[in-house]
Amino acid sequence: MRKRPNGSGSIVKIKGRRKPYRAVVTSGYTVNGNGNKKQIRRLLGYFPNYYAAQEAITQFHEKMNGVEIEYVTFEDLYNKWKKDTFHLYTKLTIYSYEHAYSMCDILYSKYMEDITVFDLQNVIDECEKNYPILKQVKTLFKQLYSYALCYNYISDNRSKYIDLRMYKMNYKPREIKRFTGEQINLIWNNYTNKFDEIVLMLIYTGVRICELLNLHKKDVNLKERYFKVEDSKTSSGIRVVPIANKILPFFEEWYSSSNDANEFLIHDDEMMQILYGKFISNYYKPFMKRLNIDLMPHSCRHTCASLLSDAKVELSVIQKILGHKQEKYDPYIYHDIKDLIDAIDRI
Repeated sequence: MRKRPNGSGSIVKIKGRRKPYRAVVTSGYTVNGNGNKKQIRRLLGYFPNYYAAQEAITQFHEKMNGVEIEYVTFEDLYNKWKKDTFHLYTKLTIYSYEHAYSMCDILYSKYMEDITVFDLQNVIDECEKNYPILKQVKTLFKQLYSYALCYNYISDNRSKYIDLRMYKMNYKPREIKRFTGEQINLIWNNYTNKFDEIVLMLIYTGVRICELLNLHKKDVNLKERYFKVEDSKTSSGIRVVPIANKILPFFEEWYSSSNDANEFLIHDDEMMQILYGKFISNYYKPFMKRLNIDLMPHSCRHTCASLLSDAKVELSVIQKILGHKQEKYDPYIYHDIKDLIDAIDRI
């Protein structure tokens, strides 16, 4: 076997293989505890002849063009990216990234440069989640690989080859039902504490449950009957929300139930913020079970939209209240807070 120049890679003929020529290159370095560099060898593949293997090595060096890859694991990269970017995101966006990351545990200890498209696709295929969650995982991969390319942790972006088409075609969004008039009356007639009142606060504001749980007291204006959503799932969700007159006493009760040092409007008995999981298991489900209602909190948002529509409220006003993305010309339609309050008081 002919000798290749130092550092240019190696080609070895392996007996008994259909493609016997194995091409290996030095793709980067890692540093040991003594501060000494150690070569990281990368297998480019097996080829039918020497010249095909040589061409693969040549193409690799042309693509790298002198760039020296620094080897980091998937877990290390995620932590670096998290430290540099999470301050730019809302709590809901951070939650979606952390949820997606939790499904990638099989990749944590792998070096980024050694992770193949097959490895990435395998995470998608094996996590047994529906299309919206898989899309979040792919979005995480895209963010990590873009970051990794900037800092020479990888030589190419393999995340762009992940295929979700099968999951998208087979996905059927779950139908979200609204609370009926009878169920709403049942809630009004049977709430017994301020935690039960949260369901009515959701129905008559149309906010997402996490938007309400993340609401700061400083963003609530009881006198003018509105609050500001500063932490939302989308940019359209950053908005001013009117407080219906019929639920104003609930907001007043929550506001006065804690001292000025308490940051959040909604809190538990220890004056701590209530997170989504705790709200569902400790407060929402027990109340709904007591009333024999089988609906999740997001049904409150759909109910608000339906009630506004039934009350003949303009679509642009409904979009403004719920924080929906508006149509092309709707942003030019101006509605002040009085318009929104008048609309919410009609339901």
